[in-house]
Amino acid sequence: MLSPLAFCAVVVQLIALLCHVRGGVYTNPVLPRDFPDPVVMQASNGLFYAYGTQSAGCHIQVAMSSDLVTWAWKGEALPHKPKWALNSTNFWAPDVQQHGDTFYMYFASAQDSKTHEGGGFCVGLATATSPLGPFEDVGDSVVCGVDFSVIDPKSIDAGGKTYLYWGSNSKPLMVQELSPDRKTLAPGTTARAVMYPTSEKYQRLIEGSWIEAVNGTYYLFFSGDNCCGATAEYAVMVARSSSPVGPFETMQNATGAPSSVMLQLSSSFIAPGHNSMIVDKQGKHWMFYHAIPVGNFKKNIYDRYLLMDEVQWKSGWPYINKGEPSAGPITAPVV
Repeated sequence: MLSPLAFCAVVVQLIALLCHVRGGVYTNPVLPRDFPDPVVMQASNGLFYAYGTQSAGCHIQVAMSSDLVTWAWKGEALPHKPKWALNSTNFWAPDVQQHGDTFYMYFASAQDSKTHEGGGFCVGLATATSPLGPFEDVGDSVVCGVDFSVIDPKSIDAGGKTYLYWGSNSKPLMVQELSPDRKTLAPGTTARAVMYPTSEKYQRLIEGSWIEAVNGTYYLFFSGDNCCGATAEYAVMVARSSSPVGPFETMQNATGAPSSVMLQLSSSFIAPGHNSMIVDKQGKHWMFYHAIPVGNFKKNIYDRYLLMDEVQWKSGWPYINKGEPSAGPITAPVV
């Protein structure tokens, strides 16, 4: 016969196991370290991988999880700089997808030579045979622009074509078709604006495109205005279209809502934004994004931690919680 103490221990273990099977619970942040501009993907091995902008001495960071809740930071994913950005210290906003046995990572960096169009940032491509890397640059950049107008890449496959989105620096968010090998822009195609900045709060500078296809509708999630530092003011907005290249109608224009913002600051987290998304085994959408804990912000610590929240749907539009990051224990994804 078990002692009361041993019996309690068994019950605790059973509850923990049951919670894990049913998804468990978690509290934000899911990765309490500087991990900006996160993209999360599931590899064919069943594990989840998160990639983030430069930090902790890495060009591009990578972390790994089996349940989307507990993350192990794995360090550098892009150990070697591309030949066109050997002097750059900026490696931003990776987007990673698996196609066959190859992992494709688009990222942004400042070019050295200034000989490419615009002389500013470019989007590059690196590939690997493992989701942990090492990712190696394929050669030349994919697209370049003025200042940092060509950053925050996002690629999708839709209708038998592959598209690349990019944009910031108070310029429009852009999209253009990629060639079948995913390494260059498709010949004979042109870039097309899918969303313009406005004078409204959070939309004076827009960036961080994420496209999520749901039941034949393409949802464009984007963030603005100021991601970082002591003046950070950032939020996630949403628009939708029947086509991956638009035209996109914002939630504000479609519904008459005061704005298109679906996620903004709370009493616990400052400047949430630059999201990606995962669908769990129950078909629920989960948004991953960065935000600055208020306690850190008050101490002038501006590290952007990795957070996760469920995206729910109403009348064809996504929403999160109370429109702000969750702060207490909530039910986790079922993976």
